[in-house]
Amino acid sequence: NNAPDHPSGIKFENPRKGKNDDQAHPPIHPTKREPDGGFQTRDEQQLYEYIARRFLAACSVNAVGAETCITAKVGSEMFLTRGLIVERRGYLEVFDKFESWTQGTLPAFLEGDRVKIRSLKLNESSTQPPPLLSESDLIGLMDKHGIGTDATIAQHVKKILDREYVSKTAQRTFQPEKLGLALVEGYEKCEMSLCHPLFRSRQEGEMKGIASGAALPDRIADNILRYFSEQYSIVINKTDDFEAPFREHFGQTPAEQGWVPTRGDVSLCGNCGHQLKLCMRNEQKGLLCDTCDSVLQLPEG
Repeated sequence: NNAPDHPSGIKFENPRKGKNDDQAHPPIHPTKREPDGGFQTRDEQQLYEYIARRFLAACSVNAVGAETCITAKVGSEMFLTRGLIVERRGYLEVFDKFESWTQGTLPAFLEGDRVKIRSLKLNESSTQPPPLLSESDLIGLMDKHGIGTDATIAQHVKKILDREYVSKTAQRTFQPEKLGLALVEGYEKCEMSLCHPLFRSRQEGEMKGIASGAALPDRIADNILRYFSEQYSIVINKTDDFEAPFREHFGQTPAEQGWVPTRGDVSLCGNCGHQLKLCMRNEQKGLLCDTCDSVLQLPEG
């Protein structure tokens, strides 16, 4: 590359190899320029721009920054602050729309310098729950734990939505639903590891071992079947513990509430259209829908 260096320090370098390669496809990169008439949708435009800029960033030199860290003592309390100076922008010249170094600069200090305190404030606050995960957050965690590949991650995300373990909010974050919460809490009550990422990560590693020839398929299949048999036995032996979270989130079933069917097919359910059964609980009468798993209590008299 004989081109003169850009003032920001950006110049071409051979792209680096990434940390992961799931053998599903080559790295995603632009293959042609943007259409003369532009893209049809904003999403298409943003996706192309991200892919193109990331490719150019991968072919650019590193950015270089210097971090300043200052520790100050006020009375018996210690305070820490950090600042960042970007000495060479490098790949940030083309990728700063998606990644930026935003820490501000700090004054120059020497060890032992004394400074004046302008004000002291005591703010009262309480701990906050962690924010809901976005799709990119979830995919990042899956990648961190070695769960899924580029070809399967979208299927995993779709599955937890289809099964109604979670739903998507207006802010496009994942909101846990009653079924997902009850399932995880049931596993934890029974001290089962089915909901832990390490369990799925280990499975994924074993599948990769089969694909590479490092593991025998029959041996892996036997181990997995044995493990799931053990987990099933735990559920059978701890049914009450496993079902407790479901009762907490969904309420008791009519049978658990003491309702006993006495006559069938007396009317149709207004919710699902299936047949209702007449049922009794002590002296109370009700209409039971097996499909909705609910009872409409009838007035006395």
